[in-house]
Order: sequence, then C-alpha cells, then structure tokens
Amino acid sequence: REVLHSIARFFVVDGQEQVTDPVGMYGGRLDMDTHIVTGSVTAIQNLTQCVEGAGVQVEMLVFSPLAAAEAVLEDEEKEQGVILADIGGGTTEIAVFVEGSIFHTTVIPVGGYHLTHDLVAGLRGPFSHVEELKLQYGSCMPSQIDAEEIVEMETFGGQRTKEVSRRRIAEILQARIEEILEMIYIDVKRAGFDDMVAAGLVFTGGTAQLPGLIELSEMVLRMPVRKGMPNGMQGLSDSLNSPAYATSVGLLHWAAAEEKPDNGNGNGNGIGKLDLKMPGVNLGGFAGAARKWIKTLIPK
Repeated sequence: REVLHSIARFFVVDGQEQVTDPVGMYGGRLDMDTHIVTGSVTAIQNLTQCVEGAGVQVEMLVFSPLAAAEAVLEDEEKEQGVILADIGGGTTEIAVFVEGSIFHTTVIPVGGYHLTHDLVAGLRGPFSHVEELKLQYGSCMPSQIDAEEIVEMETFGGQRTKEVSRRRIAEILQARIEEILEMIYIDVKRAGFDDMVAAGLVFTGGTAQLPGLIELSEMVLRMPVRKGMPNGMQGLSDSLNSPAYATSVGLLHWAAAEEKPDNGNGNGNGIGKLDLKMPGVNLGGFAGAARKWIKTLIPK
C-alpha cells in the first residue's frame, strides 16, 4: 500500500500531551501522534494513469472525505466529534473527527450504484432509465409516499412501458440505505468513537440529496444528521452549492492550502503558485487567471 496522507493529530512535548501547536515551546523531546491514510498501489497507479491519459498531470491524491471536510464541516463540529460520510458511486468513504483532528478513516464497499442496481433487480428495468427514476422519484421514506402514486418506466428493449408504484421504489431504496447506515455505525463503534461524535453525521456526495435520507438516518442512528453544503467559497455558481460537489470544492481549499507560502511562523498567509500542468498544451494566461480566481474563493 502507498501512503496518501500523514496528518498530525497532536504533539507531545516532554510528556505534555494534546499540544496542537508546539512552535515557540521549549523542550528536549518532541513526539507526534499521526493519522496515516493509505491506498492500494494498484488502484492509485490505475487512477493516475487514467487521469494522465486524458492529458492532465496529477499533482497529488486526496482522500475524498478529507477534501469534502474542508468544504462542509465547521470547526466546532470537528472539535465536538463528527462523522463525515461521502457516498460515492461504488463506495462510501468515512472520516471521523474528534477534538479537532482526524482520528479514523475507512471505506465501505457500498454506494449510489448499488441503490440503482437494487432498483434494476426489483423493478426489472434498464439501468439508465432506472437511474432517472431514482433521481426524479426516489425517496427512502416509504411512509411519506402516497400508496396510490404510480410512475411509468421503460422495459428492457424500450418497446413498451409499465407502471410501478413509487412507494415500491422507496421501499427498495430504504432497505439499501439502512444497510449503509448500519455499516457506518458498526465501523464507527468498532473503532471506539460511537460515544464521541456529539455533532453527529454529515453526508456528502450525490446520494446525500436523496429525499428522506436525513430523516431516516436520524431515526436509525439516533444522532444529529445533516447534508454537507459547501461553504467558505465566494463566487461559486448556485449549481455547485450541493453535497454532490463538496469534494470538488474541498479540493480547491486543499490545493490552495498546499500552495500557501510560509510567512515565518508556520502559517501560510497567501496563495502561492498553483501549477496546472497539461503535457503538450500551452495554458498561457489560463493558469494565472485560475490562480487569481482561486485567491478570490478562499476567505482571507
């Protein structure tokens, strides 16, 4: 496996624990408690090759919930303890923050794709059309759906349509969402943080917009749950103000923070050069314009 991140949780100066910033302190021994995120070497190489095959050079890899956390979590939530769950297509990535630091990360092999696949199996319809049904009529709270409400869907081959109950769609989605919630709870409990997340759970990813998700999650997990909406960015289109773009917006935060030059006290105070490298392509003034744009997005 390959190390993606090595993140300092806190420092220990001559036995004094929980030091968040040791700069300026005196001591003879400095220790550091670190959270390390690793990834499969093969998966990393394949992903990098795919992106670079499209003509874009990869500067760094960031674990998606860490990027999303930069865009959606408040400092108070991180301090009091919070779970961030980024529901992707094939996986759900989890990050747990306690006392302001990252303490646990994991990946659950279930995501939005599995919701659609369940509908394909349950409704017996083509994947692309069932995906549209999920987005337009989906819910994971059957009790909120009129039992008489009917929607039309295409059959395989597209030669005819059939009627399906919208409540049936919700029942199928509810079963899979409850499984994801159970897997999140089991993982956090196994890691020993189930009683340390007073701020509850924050969802990001496209599936976070599924109607009924917040209500069902609060019922099952008995903790505060909310959708993670990107914040702290100025000038973004309203279309990007969605949990689906939390990771993308967080990557802007992350890249800008990585490029902040040191001002002598360990804290960056500006945006340095952000290299946008595309082999064989002359970006010219675009890179400079992009740097200026990113500067306007990051709060001063």
